[in-house]
Amino acid sequence: MRILSNELYKLFTSAVFVLTLAVAIIISLYSSATTQIDAVDTDSYKEFFSETLQITDTTEQVKYIEDKLESILNSAEVNIEWRNKVNFYRKQLEQVAAIRDYKLYLENIDKSAETMTSISIFADENSFTYRNIIRTPQAYEGVKAVEPVFSPSEGILLAINNRAIDIVYIFVLIAAVIVLIGKERESGIISLLKPLKNGRKKLSLAKTMTLLLIAVFAGAILFFISLAVGQIRFGLGDLSRPVQSLEGFIGCNLPISVLQMLLIAFVMKACTVFVIAVIFDCLCTKFSVTVSIVSLTAIAGVELALYSYIPFSSSAAPFAAINLASFMDSASIMKTYSSINAFGYPLSHLSVTVFCLIIGAALTVLIATMLFSNISITASNKLNLRLPFRKFIPKRAFTYSLYKVMIMHKGALILIAVLAIEIYGAATFQLAYNSDDGYYKHYCDTLSTMDSEQANIYINSEEERFNELLEALSSPDTGANELIEVSRQLNARTGFEQAKEQYNYIANLSSSNKEMFYLSGWNELFGANGYQSDMQHALILIASLCLIILPSIAYDRKCRMGLLIYATKHGKNKYYIHNNVIAAMLGIVISFIVYIPHFYSIFSAYGYDGFGSSIRCLPLYERFADIPIWSYLLILFLARCLIAVLLSILLVSISSTSNSSSTAILIGFILFVLPVLIYLAGYSLAIVFCVPLSISNIWVEMNLAVFANMSTFLALVSYSQIHRLIKK
Repeated sequence: MRILSNELYKLFTSAVFVLTLAVAIIISLYSSATTQIDAVDTDSYKEFFSETLQITDTTEQVKYIEDKLESILNSAEVNIEWRNKVNFYRKQLEQVAAIRDYKLYLENIDKSAETMTSISIFADENSFTYRNIIRTPQAYEGVKAVEPVFSPSEGILLAINNRAIDIVYIFVLIAAVIVLIGKERESGIISLLKPLKNGRKKLSLAKTMTLLLIAVFAGAILFFISLAVGQIRFGLGDLSRPVQSLEGFIGCNLPISVLQMLLIAFVMKACTVFVIAVIFDCLCTKFSVTVSIVSLTAIAGVELALYSYIPFSSSAAPFAAINLASFMDSASIMKTYSSINAFGYPLSHLSVTVFCLIIGAALTVLIATMLFSNISITASNKLNLRLPFRKFIPKRAFTYSLYKVMIMHKGALILIAVLAIEIYGAATFQLAYNSDDGYYKHYCDTLSTMDSEQANIYINSEEERFNELLEALSSPDTGANELIEVSRQLNARTGFEQAKEQYNYIANLSSSNKEMFYLSGWNELFGANGYQSDMQHALILIASLCLIILPSIAYDRKCRMGLLIYATKHGKNKYYIHNNVIAAMLGIVISFIVYIPHFYSIFSAYGYDGFGSSIRCLPLYERFADIPIWSYLLILFLARCLIAVLLSILLVSISSTSNSSSTAILIGFILFVLPVLIYLAGYSLAIVFCVPLSISNIWVEMNLAVFANMSTFLALVSYSQIHRLIKK
C-alpha cells in the first residue's frame, strides 16, 4: 500500500502529468459545450421536448410532431434554418414512431427469422448466416416486456459519442506511463531497484495499479463533465428509463436502463484505456519513449484500419471485433445485437468484448510485470542500442550533432517510416466514386475544346434537354421504362450545372491566362472543400518532428553534457546554432517527404489540367494575384516549409528547457499533436490551436480563426527565442 501511495504521490507531483490532466479537462469542457449534435439550438430543443413530453401517449406524440412538421413544410420562407428544422422534426418523428412500434419491431424479428430460414440460400444449417438467424430471436427474448418512452437523447449521446474525450483520455494515461516508467527508465534509477528485497515485482504491480486508478479517476472526471454539460445543454431525462428509449438504441437486446448502460459503457472504456496504457507500459519498459510512441501509433493505425474496413459478417470479423478501436466505442456495441463470425459460429459481440477485455487486461499486466522484473541492470546493452555505428562516430561538432539526432535518437528510422507511409498512401490513393463529379469532368472536358460560340450553343441545348426530361418525369403519360431512362439521364444534371457555373465564371474573368478545365483536383489540393486532408498530412509532419527533435537537447541536459559542451572551443552558442540548423534542415526534408507524394497522388488521380493557367480560374482565388497555378503551388509548398522550419526551431527551444527526453516529447505532443487530433475528430474550432500548416486558403480567408491560428503559433516561436536570449 505504501508503494502504491508513493507512486500516486509521484504522479500528482509531476507538473507534466498535472498539465496533461488539466488540458484534458479543458478540452472535455470545450468539446462538450461546442458540439452541435442537432441542427437546432439548445433552447429550441428544450422547448420542443417540454411541449412534446406533456403528451403521454406515443400515438398522440407522433401526430403532434407530424402536425409541426407539416406546418414548417408549408411555410413560405425556405432557408438554412428552415432546412435544419425540417431535418430535426423528421429525425424526432422517426424516433417516436420507432418507440410506438417497438412491439411490432420485436415481432418482425421473429417473422424475419422464420421467413429467411425457409429461403434456400439461407437454409444451410451449418452456415454462419443460418445459425445467426436462428440465434437472433432468442437474443431478444429478454426485452419483450420492455416499454421504451420518448425523451431527450442528445445529452446522453453527447457523453458517449465524444471522440475528443476519448483522445485526451488516452493522452492522460500515456502521460502517466511516461512519468511512472519512461522517466525512471531514462534516468537509470530502475537499475538500483533489482537488488532490493522484493525485487521489482511489487513495484511493477503498484505502477500497474496506479494506472488502473488513474484510468478510473480520469475517466470518471471526463465522463462526468460531458454528462454535466449534456444536462445543462439538452437535459438527460429520466436515467431509469429503458435504454431502448435512446435514439439509436432501439435495437438493443439488453433489458437495462440508461443509467446501467452508461455505467457499462464507462467500465468498458476505462478497461480499454487501461489495456492501452499497459501496452504502452510494456513498450516503455523495453524501448525508449520515442520508439514506444512510434510503436503505439503503428498499433493504433492497424487497429483502426481493421475496425473500419472489415465487416462483421466476414470470416475475418474477429480482427475487427476483438480490437481496441472497437472496445473504445463501447456504447455502440450495445446499440443493437450483433454477432461475430467465429469460424462459422455466431458469438455475441458484447460477450466477446467483455471476455477479451478481462483476458487482455490480465495478460498485459502479466507481460508488463515480467518485462519490468527482467530489465538488465547493465548499461552496455543500452549503449550498443544508442550507438549502432559507434566505430564511425564523427569528430566534428556539427556532424556529431547530426549523428546524435539521426542515429542515437533514431531520427533516420523515423524519416524512413514517414517516407514509407507517404509513399504507400500515394501509391494506394484512389478516388471515391462520385457520379456527379464524373459528369462534371465530362462537361468540363467537352467545353474546354470549344470556342465561346460553340460552348454557348452546347450549354443552351443541354439546358433544353434537361428541361424536357423534367417535364417527362412529371408527366402522367410517361411509362415505367421511360421513367427509368429519364431518371438515368437526369443524373448528369448536377454535374452539368457545376460545369456551366464554372464556364460562366471563366467567361467573365478578367485574366489573360484563363481557360476552362476540370477543377476537382485543384480544389482537393488547395483545401477548397475543407482542411481535413491538409491536417492529416500536418499530423504526420508535426509528430515526426516532435519525435526527432525534442529528445536531442533534453537528453544532453539529462546527462549533464552541458558541462562538457559549454567548455569546448565552440561553446554554448555554436551548440545551439548547430541544433537549430539541423532542426531547420529536418523541417525542410520532412516537408518534402510529406507533401511531394501527396501532390503526386492528387495529380495522378485528377490530372494536370490547368497547371499553367491563372490561379484566378479557381473561384476561391478570384481576388488573388494573377499568377499561374504552378507558381501558387510552389508558394504554398515554400510557405509550409517555412512553417515547418519555425516549428522545428520552437521544438529545439522546448527541448533546451527540458531535463528529460520523455517529458519534452510529451509536452510537444500536448501542444502540437493533440490539437490536430481534436480537429480531425470533428471539432473545427480546434484549428485555432493547430500549427498553421493548413494554409491553402489563408490568403483569401483572413477571418478571426485564421488570424488567431497564425498569431498563436508566431507568438510561441517569438517567445521561445526571446526567452532563450534573456536566459543567455
